[in-house]
Amino acid sequence: VLGSVVVVPILAGVGFWFSMAPSMPPEEKLKLALKVLDEAADEPDADSKAMKIAFAREAALALKKIDYRDPAYPWGVEYILGMTAFYEALTKEEAFQEQLFLVAIQDLRAAEERGVPPEPGSYRKKWAYAISVSLCRVGLASEAQPILLDEIIKMEKIFSDSDPEMIEAKLLRADYELAIRTQESLKEANKYNEEAFNEIEKQSKPDHVDPLQVRVRLQRVQIKLAMKKGEEAKEALAWVQDKLEKGQVGDADDYESKREIKLLLAQTLLEDGRTLRENNGPVEKINAQYQTAIEMLKDLARNGDLDQSVTRQAAYLRGVCLRELGDTEGAVSQFHNVSMHGASQEATAARVAAGDVLRMKGGHDGDALTEYGLALRSVQSLDAYRNRWMDQNEFQRAIRNAWEAWIADKRFDRAIALAELMPPLFPQEIAYEYAAIATQRWAESKQEEFDKSSVAHQQDIWEEVRRRWNRSGQAHEKLAQSLSATVRYGDALWTSAEHYVRGQQHLSALQQLDAFIETRPTRFLPTALVYRGKTLMSLGRHQEAIKSFEEVIANHSTDVAALQAEYLIGLAYLEQNDRENAEKRWQQILQNPKLTPDAIEWQQSLLGVTRIRFQAAEEVHAAAETARQTARIALQGERLKEADQKYATAIGNFEQYLSRYPHSESNPEVMYELAIAYQHSADLYRWARADALNENARIEATEALSERLTISHAYYQKAIEAFEGLRENQKLTELGQGLLRNSYFSTGDVLVLLEKYQDAIEAYTKAANRYPRQSDTLQAYVQVATCYEKLLKPAEAQSMIEQAKVILRDMPSEIFDAPSSQMSKTEWERRLQWFSENMSRS
Repeated sequence: VLGSVVVVPILAGVGFWFSMAPSMPPEEKLKLALKVLDEAADEPDADSKAMKIAFAREAALALKKIDYRDPAYPWGVEYILGMTAFYEALTKEEAFQEQLFLVAIQDLRAAEERGVPPEPGSYRKKWAYAISVSLCRVGLASEAQPILLDEIIKMEKIFSDSDPEMIEAKLLRADYELAIRTQESLKEANKYNEEAFNEIEKQSKPDHVDPLQVRVRLQRVQIKLAMKKGEEAKEALAWVQDKLEKGQVGDADDYESKREIKLLLAQTLLEDGRTLRENNGPVEKINAQYQTAIEMLKDLARNGDLDQSVTRQAAYLRGVCLRELGDTEGAVSQFHNVSMHGASQEATAARVAAGDVLRMKGGHDGDALTEYGLALRSVQSLDAYRNRWMDQNEFQRAIRNAWEAWIADKRFDRAIALAELMPPLFPQEIAYEYAAIATQRWAESKQEEFDKSSVAHQQDIWEEVRRRWNRSGQAHEKLAQSLSATVRYGDALWTSAEHYVRGQQHLSALQQLDAFIETRPTRFLPTALVYRGKTLMSLGRHQEAIKSFEEVIANHSTDVAALQAEYLIGLAYLEQNDRENAEKRWQQILQNPKLTPDAIEWQQSLLGVTRIRFQAAEEVHAAAETARQTARIALQGERLKEADQKYATAIGNFEQYLSRYPHSESNPEVMYELAIAYQHSADLYRWARADALNENARIEATEALSERLTISHAYYQKAIEAFEGLRENQKLTELGQGLLRNSYFSTGDVLVLLEKYQDAIEAYTKAANRYPRQSDTLQAYVQVATCYEKLLKPAEAQSMIEQAKVILRDMPSEIFDAPSSQMSKTEWERRLQWFSENMSRS
């Protein structure tokens, strides 16, 4: 193999090599080191083997120091260093092996980069075996598999079934498939184990038990346990146990083999307990299985270091048994002990198990999340993940179950945090989806709380509701970005936009809506355009909003969204104070032959048109009052009819609305508006009566005045009843509270105009008692005093003014800063003093 290498007499011994090596030329030193390393591989004497390995390593280090690179063997130095580290690792105890295997991997990879001959030969054969074994021993079994398969197992011309390398490769391959733990992988593990088993048995001697015979059977036990074939596992275990008890296993393997057997026996007891539980077996028998297993495992854990695999596995299984027995404190303590000792398979499984126990125990969600997080962070990549206690699907299922449990318990913050920790166990887009779902559920939960709450509580939590919807919008936006190359991109954009709309984060909503519309979706496009228009309205961009609505009508006329767009165009015009175009749009809806009054857009349009007309009537009312006071223009004849007609139209529409929609949420406000409409139309006739040119006109105006005031009073009473009903159910809004207050005080005003002074006194007194700290209350006292004067009760009138003074004195000045207050506190003091003096004179 080495060509012209100088042959050094073996009889001189390794010491002779050491003495000669310094004086050798570098090329000869390399060839000699390679030859000695080859001999070391097959050297039966341990001391000689160690000396040869030491020589090869020292020679390679010397060559590396001078940066020697042989043209024939450019990979030689790294190859020797890697192989010597590998051989040395095999002689060490488990706790000291990992670092040497890592060194071997590093140097052997460097040798591969330098060009270890790819053709199957002595060097390639040894290189493939050493690096694949090293990778498996440090937990990088997935990286070893291509080498195991392509360069050992499939190379039948280079490796025969009886070669130790082939047997080792099959055992390692079985370990790899066992760690995956799927049905298919367990079949593969069983196949490789069978092949290795048969070859080992062929080479076995009747009077001696080879360590490989023990190893292959212990592996078989694990495979059979994973396949739920307990009896076959026990059979293999019994064989090893029998040989150990008879002393047929060498002393070097005796202690560790016994520990492995005890560990596997405890596993069989644990599996038996689980099987009994699944089949509803006797509780006493189930617990007995676990207790027996715990005693075995306790002994194993006590007699070893947790850095050793058997001890670590025993500690983990003991925690599992304690959990099955319901000892949560003991189980968590045991799992914590295991998880503190390195990034092992047991540590990962223990952290997940501890997380489950803590979560289900209750009150320890934070600790559970920490455990899950540590377990998830131990996963470097999904392809590289292997765990004999918990396969990829089981790990994912455990995390998914925790996420679902926290969602069900409304611990949304924990569910979101867990979702953020999921990659790489879960694909990134799946993690984003879990986070998005959790944020959405949180928003929905807060929305449900809001919908069921009193108005007062709604005001307290509204900002939180908005924040939750906006967080959901953000989470779905992130999900959409991760799905940009998939068919689900549009759906995620739509949900994000919808949630931003609900959270009133208008700019973000607009951005997501535009992105969604750009995808030209087959679903939701008309609705998206409507949402876009509403969002633009919220941003004060009404002309752009109208264009968006017009696009819906032009391109999606048969979609229900077109009707919404038609109504919203009217609303956009109204918000720009363009009542003419607003009414025109809404009239188109009311005159649409395809629509019935049951349509929500018809209902909204009717109310919109009615309020526009009511506003027009109010403007006529204000103009008429101003004209009478400033220009002394009389309200009579055609001028009276024109003003009254506008109220009549608005009143007719309002009453039509109440009749058509008796259960509308707008009805309390409509009743209030009707009361005002009748009251103000009565003002027209009160002024007309004062301006009457003859007795007939005066009588006619008086009758109309009385009729309208009576109806106004009735509607105020209906409005009060409706608003009080909402208040009792804690559903009265801030606007409704103001309208209810106005209704109470306005009732007294109407009764005064009807000259029902005693009833007016009662109405004002009721209003003042309900709202004692309102500026309107002072006016109510003045009105009550006026009523007493009308009833010729000056003492009572004076008393009311004095009471008003006391109330005013105790009122904070801030009350009079409110927009609803027409006078300052000082102005009220002067006014009440004026009333007091004038009433005293009378």
